[in-house]
Amino acid sequence: MNLRAVVIALVLLQVLALAVVPASADGGDAEGDAPHNAVAAATPGSRFSVSADKQTVFDHVTGLRWRRAVAPQIMTWPVAEAYCASLPADVPGAVWRLPHRSELMSLVNRQVKAPTIAHADFPKTPKNWTWTSSALVAFGGGAYWIVSFESGIAGYSGPTGLSYVRCVR
Repeated sequence: MNLRAVVIALVLLQVLALAVVPASADGGDAEGDAPHNAVAAATPGSRFSVSADKQTVFDHVTGLRWRRAVAPQIMTWPVAEAYCASLPADVPGAVWRLPHRSELMSLVNRQVKAPTIAHADFPKTPKNWTWTSSALVAFGGGAYWIVSFESGIAGYSGPTGLSYVRCVR
């Protein structure tokens, strides 16, 4: 086996397997997201407002509205994307979607114990990996960024991996 074949095999293994890398390793992703620290870190207090029906959370820093709970089960990336798109709009014209990497990373709060998210605003958040819509540029879109609320870092997974889903609009 020549060196080129070994390198190609290693790259394919990384795409197919879950790999953890620092979120800022490539400086961005396919959606043009800036490195994960470009959005202010989550802070407790008045940053978030929970809706009256307790189903959504408004982020006053980013202007995004989040589903308060994650999807009821882990799923592959294509199923996660379809799941968010299938959620009913609570406002006419508002479409739920998977968040970009920087959007999901903006929820990370390293000042609290795992899960690294505002506990009161996002109760029962699993510590495990959560999908983003951001394709990993290095692999030509064959892998997607995921965020761990155990450690507050980003990694990546191939689209057939299983992760949690939190939708945003």
